[in-house]
Formats: sequence, C-alpha cells, structure tokens
Amino acid sequence: MMEEDPWSEDGIDTDSFDDVFVVPPRMTREDEFEAARRWDIVEQFLDGNLSRDEAESELGVKGSRFRDLCRDFKRSANHLGMVRGKRGPKPGTSRTPPDYLPILQASYKVAFRSKRASVAAVKREADIRAKAAGLPPLTTHQVRTFVLAIPKRDRNKKKLGKDEFKQKHEVRVGSRIVSRLNEVWQMDHTQVDLLVVDEFDRNRIIGRPWVTMIICVLTRVIVGFYLSMRYPNLNTVAAALVFAVLDKDQRLVDHGKKPGIYPACGLPEIIHTDNAAEFVSDYLKIKLKRYGVKWEHRPKHKKFYGGAIERVIGTFMTRHVHFLPGATGSNVGEREAFESEYNAKFDFKQLVNWFFHRVIVYHGTIHRALGHSPRTAWNREALKLTAVPRRIIGIQNETAFRMTFLPSDTQNHPVTRLGVYFAGRQYMSKELLPYVSSGEDYEIKYNPLGSLSEIWVIVSDELYIRAECVICRDGLSENWEAYTERRDYLRHNPVLKGQTPGSLDWSDEHAFDSHEESRRIEEEVEEQHKAYKKSQSPKSKKARQENIGSRSEEELPAVTNALTPAIPKIRTNDYDF
Repeated sequence: MMEEDPWSEDGIDTDSFDDVFVVPPRMTREDEFEAARRWDIVEQFLDGNLSRDEAESELGVKGSRFRDLCRDFKRSANHLGMVRGKRGPKPGTSRTPPDYLPILQASYKVAFRSKRASVAAVKREADIRAKAAGLPPLTTHQVRTFVLAIPKRDRNKKKLGKDEFKQKHEVRVGSRIVSRLNEVWQMDHTQVDLLVVDEFDRNRIIGRPWVTMIICVLTRVIVGFYLSMRYPNLNTVAAALVFAVLDKDQRLVDHGKKPGIYPACGLPEIIHTDNAAEFVSDYLKIKLKRYGVKWEHRPKHKKFYGGAIERVIGTFMTRHVHFLPGATGSNVGEREAFESEYNAKFDFKQLVNWFFHRVIVYHGTIHRALGHSPRTAWNREALKLTAVPRRIIGIQNETAFRMTFLPSDTQNHPVTRLGVYFAGRQYMSKELLPYVSSGEDYEIKYNPLGSLSEIWVIVSDELYIRAECVICRDGLSENWEAYTERRDYLRHNPVLKGQTPGSLDWSDEHAFDSHEESRRIEEEVEEQHKAYKKSQSPKSKKARQENIGSRSEEELPAVTNALTPAIPKIRTNDYDF
C-alpha cells in the first residue's frame, strides 16, 4: 500500500513542483533563524510528526499562507529558501496613476538638473503641466516617491557636475604599488587659503599666494615646496624641485635653523603630476632625464590618480592655514565667517618662514593611513636602503644641479666698476674683476628659494661666478617673491605708472602745491625784471630826467641820513670815490 501524500489532502499539486533553488534576498541574522524554524516545522508536518493545525499554530499562519510555506519548502534546497521577504513596495516601484506618469517624466527631465535640483522644482513643473492637461495637482508625496524611485546614480548624473559625478560614481580600478623610498613623487599646486599683506605697507593686501608641493607617496613626507605670488609656471616648479632634491642641512644652517630637522632629499624614480601646462612642457622633462628621473602624467579627467597629494594639501590647509589671521576658508561659504581682509596680518616673508615650520609639524603628526608619523616612515625606509646606494646629489655636484634648474635673467647685465646690477642691488666678486667694463652683457642665475644675497654670473658655458650683494637700496625685500610683487605693483599702479626717478610723487599734494607756487614766483620775477628793463631804456631815462628837472625843490624828496646812510670815502691814488 502506497504511503499517502500529505500534500494531496490539502489540495497541493505536488506534480507541478520543480527542483528550483530560489536565491534568497538580503537578510538579517533574525530572518535566517526564523527561516530555519519554519523549515523545521514544515519538515515535521510533512514527516507526519505534526498535524496541520499544530503546524499552523507553531508558525502563526493559516490557510493559503501555510500552503505558500509548504511550496517554499518543496522548492528550496535548504532553509534559506524560506527567508521572509521585505514587506511593502519594492524599491523603484511607483503607484502613481498612469495619466500622471508622462507628466512626471517630462517634469523630471526639465526641472531636475544642476545642484539646485529638488523635488519642489519637479512638483512646480508637474503642477503646470497637470493644469494644462485638465488634471488635479499631484501631492508632494507622489512627486517625491516618483523622484526617489529613480536610481541615485541617474539622479546624480543630472544633478552633479561632470567631475563631481565621476568622483562619486566612476569605478576606480588599478593602483600603483610603491615599495621604495623616493620611488614615486607626486606634485601639485594650490592657492593658499590666506590673504597676505605688503612687507613695507601693511595696509595693502597683495593677495593669496600659490604653493607648489611635492610628496613622497610611500612615506607621505613633503619632500619640497615653493611659495609664490605668481601663477604656477616653469620657474616655480623648478624651484620646488631644487628644494626637494638637494640636501637641506647647509641651507638650514645658513638661515639659522637646526640641521637634521628636514632630512628629506634625493632623486626620485618617477614624478607623477596632472596635465597642467607647466607639467606637460618638455623643458623640465628633458633636464630631469639627465638624472634618470621619469615624468608621468595622470590620465586626463582622472583626478583620483593624484589622491595622495590632494589629501595632503587639503589636510594642510584645514588643519594649519585656516587658523591663521587672514584665512579665507576653502570656499565662498566659509569665507563669510573669517573676515579675511580685516584680519590679514602675515606678509609673504613671514608666511614662508611659518610654512616651513608647519611642514616640520606635519612630519611629526601621526598619519592615519601610515599608523605613525611621516618622519618615522621616512627614517624606517631610509634604514632599509643602507645596503643600496641612494640617489643623492653630492655636495660637489649641487652647484651644477642648481644651475640646471634655477631661473635666469638674460637681460643686459654688464660688469661695471660697481659690479653687476640686479633686483635693485649691486653684486661683486674678485673673480669678476677681469670682466669689468669688458663691453659684454652676461646672463645671471638667482635662487628664489633663498635670499637675494647672492647670484651666479655666467661668463662662459662652463664657468659660473658667484657674486655677493655689496650695495642694496633701502625698502627692498630680501625675498625674491616679495620683491617682485612690490616691484610689479609700483610699475603698474595707476597712480605711479609712468613715473621715473626724479619725477614728483603723485601722492604728495604738498610737493605739487609748492611746485605751482614756485612757478608763480618765477613768472612774477620775470615780469618785474621786464618792467625794470623797460624803465631803463634811453627814452624812458630822458623822460624821467625831464620830469625831475621840471619839479621844484619843495617837490623833490628830502634825503635824510636815517634812510640813506653815508657812504665812506675810499682814497686810492689820490682819487675820491
């Protein structure tokens, strides 16, 4: 006798079941425990250990729901097929009446765009279209449900800019594995979030400087930087590279700082940058190729490839610069709370000195990705290279490296008896004496990283003569960037433009008033002299004598000793005068 199928008595057609495994939805631990409990109860019911009433009571269901659980059991390979699904409408579904769907779709396409995209904007557009179609207005809930049913990626594509959308949704595959010190450097520019003032006129704000920063990707150490008041260019990039590559100890000692506080130096294997004009130029790439340095550019429109340097710059601004007087914040919204123009106090020279010390502070700060400070990471990696010669420019080759990258001035620079004139200063050296008044003009090299206390005069292709400053005018900054900013300001100032040495200062009203008064006096003297000469002409003299002769003695003025003192007589050669 065949065993009776318990499914048949409940009206369940067992022949229609297929052995199909149902992939369960995402579930919590509680959902999985509940599914296992259901599996056990249904299994006991099918084995005849529980009656239908007992099984329904244990499960808390009745009728058709119990039959559904039995179907799930039959179709599933294990208890995961009996996980309870999420209640409510599925994501992406909408219960909007069919007549309104074309209206909502058209309204979303027109009104939902740019950063100001919102549900309210879509509703306003939908209300206008619904009224034109003779339909009652939609509720805000209906519009919001429709908008949120659209995938977030599609919404952001209409709402965000191209770059921001890529940053949020573009897949980032592939990464460079860096394992050695100075294997990869990253370089980038940014404008410092700080207003600086003139070194000599502290009421004048000269603007926000730019900083070029270079980091070692492995250790996150800032190996070099350069601050400038000018837009990034080849000279600023070259200056940052010179500071990054060469040993810094001697330069620090020359500026009164402790040696050893900035150990980062050496030649990198690869320099990684974006596609800015100064980075794409072959000028620096060809020069670096002599030293075995390869220059790579990130793919266009792929900002995340330079993520390391971007994060370091952002951290430096928010944790250090934004606490200075005159800080502007990172955007227009933040700037309103800073009162930047009113609080600006730092001049450029002070900012450079402060920036240097804050870089040292950054090197000693625990880095979240490293687990320790960048300085510790650098020291550890440097110890690993003790058996391998590091790519460091020796002292004997430092001058040649500097001359390769430092900016030059090719304008007329003859060697006179006072020396070479440059940047408002006179430079001289004993080695330049043979070239005094030679009639030749020479190219000079200067170091924008240090003070303008020295320059190099290129007298031949292989000979660079170092000359020191011997004469300097008052009111000139020692810093190259501060000097050039003030020089350009004085050249292009509408009040001072076109004035040459010896001309009047337009801002001095007293000088102009006295100038006009002196001109008036000159004209008055000239007229008086002309009148006197006219009175001394022969015709006027004769008329005057006739006038005097016709007057009586009473009319003639009396001569008194009080008004006309007696003139002593001088006896010379028996003649009385």
